[in-house]
Amino acid sequence: MLSSLQELKLTSTDLPSTDLNSLSQSNFTVLSKIDLSGNNLNSTFPYWLTKIQTVTDIDLAFCGLYGSIPEALGNLTGLTYLILSTNSL
Repeated sequence: MLSSLQELKLTSTDLPSTDLNSLSQSNFTVLSKIDLSGNNLNSTFPYWLTKIQTVTDIDLAFCGLYGSIPEALGNLTGLTYLILSTNSL
């Protein structure tokens, strides 16, 4: 339902702990920038991000992420900005 969304910025908005992978059905086909930094989401890395070929900027700093960073992140050839600091990845 969000197929025309280009930027998503929800920095330090006190989002509740959320499994970011539960958003896998979202249709972010033209999303270029996503910033969820400063939210304690307590989630694994959102694997659906690795399927959005239009994404250039990802900021997930201070999100309480844990686990591993998916290798598929390396397939995002347009990615120019990646911040994952202060997580347990």
